Amino acid sequence: MESTGGTSAPPPADAEVHRRLVYGDESALAEVYATYGGLVRRVAVRVTRSPAAAEDVAQEVFAHLWGRPYTYDARRGSLRT
Repeated sequence: MESTGGTSAPPPADAEVHRRLVYGDESALAEVYATYGGLVRRVAVRVTRSPAAAEDVAQEVFAHLWGRPYTYDARRGSLRT
């Protein structure tokens, strides 16, 4: 993969899922949640030190991704980051 400015292109799977999110494919959101939901919650628990707050954070993250998928910038990292 060609790199520009120290960053690389997103993995092909990320690019495809992102495209599907932009077109409103609910199954793409389910895939992202199944893949990254646990990670998002674990990181949020570490930051907030509250499982309830972490669940709220996770919901906000995925609601934002669903509502504004075009704000994801693959040049800044994969969907995982």
